[in-house]
Amino acid sequence: MDKKQRREMKLKAKEEKKEKGASDDGGGEKEEEEDKNGKREKNEKGEDEDEEEKKEKEKRKEETTEKKEKKEKKEGKEKKEKKERNEKKEKKAAKEKKEKKEKKEHIENGPKDPDAESDNSDAGKAKRRSLGEMEFDDEGTKDIVCAIRTMVQEKKMGTPDEFLQVLRMHQLASCFDHKTRLYSAGGTLRAGDGRAGGQ
Repeated sequence: MDKKQRREMKLKAKEEKKEKGASDDGGGEKEEEEDKNGKREKNEKGEDEDEEEKKEKEKRKEETTEKKEKKEKKEGKEKKEKKERNEKKEKKAAKEKKEKKEKKEHIENGPKDPDAESDNSDAGKAKRRSLGEMEFDDEGTKDIVCAIRTMVQEKKMGTPDEFLQVLRMHQLASCFDHKTRLYSAGGTLRAGDGRAGGQ
């Protein structure tokens, strides 16, 4: 029963008692006993309700503490992830800064690699040959110059774009650098001069 129903029952009981009391003057003692019994019942019901309310309060309290713990865990994870992201960003920025600095020094002071200091040095040539790159004085370079020269003389290449495309394809196939490519282009175009292609 809820509170409203109990109140209504009490009011009805009081009205009935009043009616009985008006008809019977000796009903006052019975009313007192009934009031006492009603109070006892109310106390027992109230105690039951209090226990239920306490259980509900404890349950709510546990739920709120669980929610708080979950929220704190989630916030802790988010903070940790944010910290990791910031550290990654800082590392990346430091790495980029270092690379820029090295690149700038490389441009200003030249390469720091002793093998790459001079392209014409014996160590540099040996390194390029070990990687399979061709040089100016290689037999393969002379063959490429001759092949392209014959194509130009036979008019198989009509435009400079086609000439450069063919030369680029040879560069990719034979694995030589931009300097050797320039040398090959020059040797091909100076065909009538007798000195072309290192001959």
